[in-house]
Amino acid sequence: MDGFAAFMVFWVVLFIIIGLFHNKRKKPGKKVNRPLPPFYRDVCEALGIVKGSSSSAGSVYLTGSVQGKKISIKNEEMEVPLIQIFLQHGIGARGLFRIAKESPLSKLKRAVGKNDFTVGDRRFDDVMLITATNNSDILALMNDDVREKIEKAAGYCSSLEISNSWIKALVYSSTFHSPDLMVWFVNELAVISNILTKPAPLKKKLITNIQSDNEPEVRINNLRALMSGFRMDNEIKTMLEKALLDIDFSVQIEAAQHLGKAGMKHIAALLKDTVRLNKDDVLKAVEIIGKEKYAAAIPLLIELYNNKNLKFCRPEILEAVKNIGDSAAAGFLLKELETAGSDVLIPFIEALGTCGGVDAVEPLYRSGKNSFNPAVRNAVQNSIGKIQARLGNVESGWLTLSAPDAADGALSFADDTEKDALSISDTGHAGAKEKGDDTTQ
Repeated sequence: MDGFAAFMVFWVVLFIIIGLFHNKRKKPGKKVNRPLPPFYRDVCEALGIVKGSSSSAGSVYLTGSVQGKKISIKNEEMEVPLIQIFLQHGIGARGLFRIAKESPLSKLKRAVGKNDFTVGDRRFDDVMLITATNNSDILALMNDDVREKIEKAAGYCSSLEISNSWIKALVYSSTFHSPDLMVWFVNELAVISNILTKPAPLKKKLITNIQSDNEPEVRINNLRALMSGFRMDNEIKTMLEKALLDIDFSVQIEAAQHLGKAGMKHIAALLKDTVRLNKDDVLKAVEIIGKEKYAAAIPLLIELYNNKNLKFCRPEILEAVKNIGDSAAAGFLLKELETAGSDVLIPFIEALGTCGGVDAVEPLYRSGKNSFNPAVRNAVQNSIGKIQARLGNVESGWLTLSAPDAADGALSFADDTEKDALSISDTGHAGAKEKGDDTTQ
């Protein structure tokens, strides 16, 4: 019995020893930090990074501070090796935002009409995708210097993201063919961060961009953000006056609309020499003159309408005349109404509604009677109603139009007590056509 017990104890001890040895072999050992590879050692030395580790598996992790920003660098052991560079910062912008390198998916979304926020720099906007809850702050941050640096950095990246709190770049390891290139790239990210985090009032940033940015559309977008977010004061007024000297006419026009009568005079002066303006500038200038009801521009608008090179904006010119609503345009409108083509007939009718007097009623009525187009007839009725409403009781009575079979289109005056608006009979116009157009309207 004692021999059997000893035999069993022997085997138990043996199994325990074998098990411990086997487990020791399976149990992973502690990671042993190895000296950094020469590439990363040179990077650390150039950047002033003192903390770095390298594992037996070949991974590298560096942490430190570059130009006052906390930075971590690590290589990602993937099928295609990547290096991740992560920088922490704090940008004092209102709301959240994300600036990221465009991906094939985001480009596809844009191609089907889902556009992201743009700053107005076409090349930058094609490369970077911006989402933000406060566009004004992003416009203020995205000056031409930082845009150029971000765009250049993105060219080295598989992906690049910038937010309120960090910058994250993923770069293929093979991209950094030398330590010097990686050192430059990391320093450039720190420079971008320092530009973005540089403290300055939003108003000052916007004004600086308006006065100095290289891209006209960026200057315009910053100007719009400034005018929508701040009240007019001497500083803003001075900036707007300086913008009237901008090398780009679209910037001048954008600024002029906020300068009252002086601004309207400036826009009118630009429109007197339309050869220098592109189509968009002409359309915008005409729109602003109408919106601001600048009556002194009526002769100019008539001149522009008669310019054969500006046929593309005739409806917009008439819209401006309508919005101004000045009787000085009535003679021109009545004369042109007689031969107006279908493309401008309704704009002429609507303009007469705000500019015309009693003498416009009969020509308007005839235009309605000679048309099968319900839109034309409705425009005529509305314009005649506006003329009546504007003249009020100063006339001897409400002018009405009767259309008896025996005297189609005859004019008559109603009693002073009659308040009904003019109407157009549905009879007596069979076969009539639009003036200036061979097609029945």
